[in-house]
Amino acid sequence: ELRKLDLYHIRVGVSSTGDAGSVRLGILLPDSQLDLHLVLSEAEQRMCALAYFFAELQQSGSTSGIVFDDPVSSLDHNHRTAVARRIVEESAVRQVIVFTHDAVFFGELNTLCGDAGRAPSVKSISYRAEGPGYIGAGLPYDMRRHRERIAQHRADHQKIAANFNNPTGDTE
Repeated sequence: ELRKLDLYHIRVGVSSTGDAGSVRLGILLPDSQLDLHLVLSEAEQRMCALAYFFAELQQSGSTSGIVFDDPVSSLDHNHRTAVARRIVEESAVRQVIVFTHDAVFFGELNTLCGDAGRAPSVKSISYRAEGPGYIGAGLPYDMRRHRERIAQHRADHQKIAANFNNPTGDTE
């Protein structure tokens, strides 16, 4: 899994502590006496954690869906690409849901899905007059193309004009 995430320079093991029913796993650097955070960058630690997650997933034999919440925060573009590639690879086996604010990572995911012959279902979550958590189809407004934005404005204008020209009553 480390190689799949392009981490060829890191050699790690897994440490385990705790009692039955409460086991805590950690990353272990066999060739170092220093604490992990003194040797690996935050990005490398995150990548090791993702590699461990994917390894555990492979060992489980399960094909249940998985959810990632901004898996690439604090990662550089090279690591983002490797994570996107690994997520798309995993999507061949199971449903994968990815929440992200990172437009570049989102673009990487879409491109790699297209290259793999997969069509992702894109949804956006936003705050609207009805309140938070509105789920809309497609990209959020600020990520849409100019033509799509103009088309949305024209459709909204037609709805407003129809209501204005034909009021239904005093309460409206």
